[in-house]
Amino acid sequence: MSNAILTAHRIFKHYRSGSKVVKAVDDVSLSVEKGASLCVTGASGAGKSTLLQLLGGLDCPTSGSVMLDGGDIYKLSDSKRSKIRNRRVGFVFQFFHLLPEFNAIENVMLPAMIGGKAVYDKAYELLKSVGLGDRIEHKPCELSGGESQRVAIARALINDPDILLCDEPTGNLDSETSESIYRLLFDIKTKSSAAIVIVTHDDNLARRTDAVIHLKDGRVV
Repeated sequence: MSNAILTAHRIFKHYRSGSKVVKAVDDVSLSVEKGASLCVTGASGAGKSTLLQLLGGLDCPTSGSVMLDGGDIYKLSDSKRSKIRNRRVGFVFQFFHLLPEFNAIENVMLPAMIGGKAVYDKAYELLKSVGLGDRIEHKPCELSGGESQRVAIARALINDPDILLCDEPTGNLDSETSESIYRLLFDIKTKSSAAIVIVTHDDNLARRTDAVIHLKDGRVV
């Protein structure tokens, strides 16, 4: 029996730009097992971020299926798909997407607050686990890039997701800070059963994952 937590089968994402049809994702199939890591590489414009959005239920494919633990997320209503995203998928973005008016612990708590859970203690423990136990009251403007990314990772973990989707998580960080983020992500993978899919240009990061796919013009090559 397959141990896959996430499976994409022949997914396409095409859209029109004027008279031209853009094939952002073009017939991509992949599978990620529980606790495994997959890296998606390719040049800018290859379709990596679009693919990640499709895998995480943020955008609907033109055709094809995305199965999370055996259920097709695109056969669900928008509201049910939103609940799946909130409860079972964690997102880490290149530019963090922290809310500037909230401090670190409030940013981490937000996805669980949406889900109706009282999670201050858990958020504090997550921030301690990423080395920010003494920065919980700091707002994003008071944090470095690496600290902000650590807050974003803690936020992605607050609901104990089945899968963590990372879009260029070290893309605007220096090499030393990037290395600390690498170690943190793979430490998370070791300690939990969450699968990780990472979009990156970074060959050093790609070499550390269990599997790599390379996209060109929306297709796996």
